[in-house]
Amino acid sequence: MLQQTARAAPAAGRGTYRTTRWFLRAGFGVMAGLAVAQPVLAGSYLSGNLDAISVHSAIGGTLPVVGFLALILAVLHWWPGRGPAWPALVMVVLTVLIVVQANAGYSRTLGLHVPLARRQPLDRSEHARDHQRLAAVLDRKRHHRGPGRGGGGQPLRP
Repeated sequence: MLQQTARAAPAAGRGTYRTTRWFLRAGFGVMAGLAVAQPVLAGSYLSGNLDAISVHSAIGGTLPVVGFLALILAVLHWWPGRGPAWPALVMVVLTVLIVVQANAGYSRTLGLHVPLARRQPLDRSEHARDHQRLAAVLDRKRHHRGPGRGGGGQPLRP
């Protein structure tokens, strides 16, 4: 009888591991999809699609919440699920970086926000062209706001 009880415990542990692993993968998948959309939307905005920034902003507000939920899933996979601890540690670092990136974007600290999203270093001429493009898009957006969009052509706050 004692031998049957000892065999049943690992089976229950494997079920918990599989369940938490499935939820962890789903959480990581949602987070990865949102993270991949961010530079695409930012590039679309910088190319002149002014509506893309509202979706970029909405995802930027959602991504820290999704990161925190994925962190909870990683901890649940590690502790009751008996999975490895490294996903939880990685999620702590990723969640902190996501919050820093989102705060830099919302505060319009573009010197921090935009280079963090880039993966390759800029040379000076490319940086100047990017700055000119961003200034032109922001200028267009400033004059794009009509009377129905909150300001009758009033400039945006810096």
